Amino acid sequence: MNNYYVIGKNINHYVTKYSKYVLRDPGFYEEDEGYKYQAVATFQKHFDLNAKDIVAMLDHALKDMVNLIQSGQYFPKQMLMRYAQ
Repeated sequence: MNNYYVIGKNINHYVTKYSKYVLRDPGFYEEDEGYKYQAVATFQKHFDLNAKDIVAMLDHALKDMVNLIQSGQYFPKQMLMRYAQ
């Protein structure tokens, strides 16, 4: 049996289960977890490898992800920006 099929089948099961869990109390998830979905939406909307100013594009695309990509003494966004320069 193809392992990808097994993995996909398992993932679909858990996505469905999680979706049902979220739909029981969508207000909680919108208030408590909604910023994560907003961050992903912002990134998807603004990320463009063909941008003339890649640093500005990255800064704009990652603007809603501060607490998702930074913690303690780790600053991956700043390193990514330096490498992009």
